Amino acid sequence: MEKIVLDTNILIDILKGNQNTIDKLESMKFSFCISSITVMELYYGAFNKIELNKTKKFVSLFEVIEVDKNISLELIL
Repeated sequence: MEKIVLDTNILIDILKGNQNTIDKLESMKFSFCISSITVMELYYGAFNKIELNKTKKFVSLFEVIEVDKNISLELIL
C-alpha cells in the first residue's frame, strides 16, 4: 500500500477534531506516516503535560520516518 506523509497542520486539524480533514483522510486508500520533524513540532506545541501525553498517544498511531537526505529525495520524486 502506498504511504502518504502527513504534515503537522493536518495532524493539528485531526487533533482539533476537524471533521472535513478526518473525512478526507478516511476516504483515501493510503497508509499514513509522519516525519520525525512533525513529531518534534507537535511536542513543542503542547501546552501542558496533559496535552503532551495526548499528543504522544496520537503520534504512536503512526509510523515515524526519520528525515535524511535520501528520504527527502524519495518524498519529492
